[in-house]
Amino acid sequence: MYKFILKVERFAKNPHLEVIVGIILMASGINEAGEVIFEDITSGEIGAHHGMILLGFATVMRFLPTVLGGLAIFADAKGRE
Repeated sequence: MYKFILKVERFAKNPHLEVIVGIILMASGINEAGEVIFEDITSGEIGAHHGMILLGFATVMRFLPTVLGGLAIFADAKGRE
């Protein structure tokens, strides 16, 4: 049972899964908000879809250090050639 819990935890904390979930949240929020997002914000009619966009953006931003770290490793390896 302990091994199963560790596998589930590893899957749930996978950075690739996090960025996919973030992109899905952003896309569904933008789909709901559509063309009236700026009108909603300026008029003060903020709904759950606006929060989904923000949560998706924050989730994708958490993935950014992982991407930049990987790029730095590749750049360092290329510089050593």
